Amino acid sequence: METVYVTNDDGEIIGLDLHHGNVRRRRDLTVAGMPVVATALTVADPGRLLIGTTDGRLLDCSTVQAVIESAS
Repeated sequence: METVYVTNDDGEIIGLDLHHGNVRRRRDLTVAGMPVVATALTVADPGRLLIGTTDGRLLDCSTVQAVIESAS
């Protein structure tokens, strides 16, 4: 299964099926329980995303589990 990840201005990160566009995962992006908004998103390695945030953070996140968990 191939997944594409997108973010929105509400602070959500959403995993979509690459071929059909169906939502696979949806989660509010938080750091230490505080909501953050992504400004940039890129695939670092298979199963890893780098996410830049409006407050200047760079998050290294895993996509291996059913939900995205920040390693920061």
